[in-house]
Amino acid sequence: ISSTSVRFLNQPGNYLQRLACGNSSDITDCAGSVWRRDTNYNFGAFGYVGGANGYVNNPIGGICPAAQSLYQRERYGSFSYQFDCPIGVYETTLLESETYWSAAGQRVFNIFVQGQQVLTNFDIFMAAGGKNLPLTRVFTNAVTNAQLQVFFTPVADNARASGVQVRK
Repeated sequence: ISSTSVRFLNQPGNYLQRLACGNSSDITDCAGSVWRRDTNYNFGAFGYVGGANGYVNNPIGGICPAAQSLYQRERYGSFSYQFDCPIGVYETTLLESETYWSAAGQRVFNIFVQGQQVLTNFDIFMAAGGKNLPLTRVFTNAVTNAQLQVFFTPVADNARASGVQVRK
């Protein structure tokens, strides 16, 4: 008996997960999309590995009242998010806001998606143009091993994330 392995580069089917980093309950954003509560990673599912939950109750500019918590809460430190998902091409969206520091250079970190560095010496305050302002970054990447990984590594102070969306 002989066997042959077949690998599909973009398996059919949809995949969409939204995680509200640091939130203990689901959050509905201004467009009506639901971001699921932050959860530990378990094999066959998705979630975080490492880091800690944080909360700063500052109002975030330009965000509807229902979605304020999405940006005010965070996972911070050195951490990752892992998604067990079908092989294919994905869009990874990160939501950020600098809610603690009030000047550039006080929080700087790197982000890797699937082992590729997508942001180097990333400073939310500088990129957003100030404190308590929402910021979105989107990356496209391939998943060839049925697991998408997003790593956050601190350079100055802690890395942080407010939301992570993964969509095939």
